Amino acid sequence: MRDLRSKCVSTGHRGPAGKYRTLLAAAATVIVGLGNAAAEAPTTRAEPPANVAPPAAPAAEPDLRAAIRQVEKRGYRVESSDTYSASARLKVLIGKRPGAVVGADNQRALESRAFFFANDRFVGTDSLKPSARIQLAWQNDDTVALQYVLYRQGDPLCCPTGGDSVVRFGLEGSKVVALDPVPREEVRAPR
Repeated sequence: MRDLRSKCVSTGHRGPAGKYRTLLAAAATVIVGLGNAAAEAPTTRAEPPANVAPPAAPAAEPDLRAAIRQVEKRGYRVESSDTYSASARLKVLIGKRPGAVVGADNQRALESRAFFFANDRFVGTDSLKPSARIQLAWQNDDTVALQYVLYRQGDPLCCPTGGDSVVRFGLEGSKVVALDPVPREEVRAPR
């Protein structure tokens, strides 16, 4: 072993242990250098454009859970709680459930309904009958706008050709009311 060490020293070769020490020292130098470069880099914060509303505050967990339970009690499932704005006076959750076989393609429709809440209480739905597709268009403190996908006679569930309609909802006393006409039941789902 001594001969190997002396041979390595005399030829300038540091042996396997020396290689690892050299690699470790080089890696440490790079890491320290990167740390210093990151510390010296200026930090900038991108501000949202003035015309974009800030994201909604996270929903108050107990209120949201209670609202979801109300939707489930009515036989629907909430796929996303992103529509529930905890800071708004009027809140909405969109619930879905399996529906009847419909449309030219004989697919099972998902029935969708919007469930509204104010002051942590259920205040109503968007309509008496469910729709095939509803999504949140926009909302502010006291108004919720829903976008309904519209179907024509013979449209398959997958491919509506009737366009869409945006309907605003607001509070009137302790009830939710449509501020615009809700599309007729026969165009909100395939027939």
